[in-house]
Amino acid sequence: MSTESALPKNNISENNGEKMDTPSVPPLIITAQHRKPFEEASAYITETYGKSPSPEDLMRLWLSNANLWEIVDALENAVRGMADGDAMPNPDKTSSEILDLP
Repeated sequence: MSTESALPKNNISENNGEKMDTPSVPPLIITAQHRKPFEEASAYITETYGKSPSPEDLMRLWLSNANLWEIVDALENAVRGMADGDAMPNPDKTSSEILDLP
């Protein structure tokens, strides 16, 4: 059995004239609620230092510097908060259902 059939279809992009296979990934949609802290950080940095990276660049920086344990900790804190009733993003789901990922 070929491993190709188990792999996602790829987009072919060019890099300096060479073709590269890149997996097809749907774009990440950032809501206004999730974008707001980065906009506020950008405004604060601009006020403090005179200029700032864009909110998008701050998001990229933040994502690129996150490590495994920060991500796990954020998930555990979010689930704990939902179990305590602090924040329930979808009232139709319980905190235990949040981890029932497809």
